[in-house]
Amino acid sequence: MNRTITLIERWNALPPEERARRIAMLRKGYNSQKTQAKMKKLAKERGKPIVCLETGEVYESVSAAAEKLGIPQSNLSSVCNGHRQTCGGNHFRFLEENE
Repeated sequence: MNRTITLIERWNALPPEERARRIAMLRKGYNSQKTQAKMKKLAKERGKPIVCLETGEVYESVSAAAEKLGIPQSNLSSVCNGHRQTCGGNHFRFLEENE
């Protein structure tokens, strides 16, 4: 009698050490430089430019500004979306296309 083994059954049949090794490999792949570079490229392509109202400096995206200024990206995004007033002591907003 042929029985199809599901992925979950195969996974559960692995020894715990092998499961841990495979999980570690997956995590390493996600954190690899190649993957991080690909994610930064996507963010650059999809990102909207923002402007710091105090300095007038324009950044290509929220992630680029967060990286350059050393502030959390989530906080900066919250300011641009109107959920917070300031981040890092500055006001930010998305740059409109006609500006």
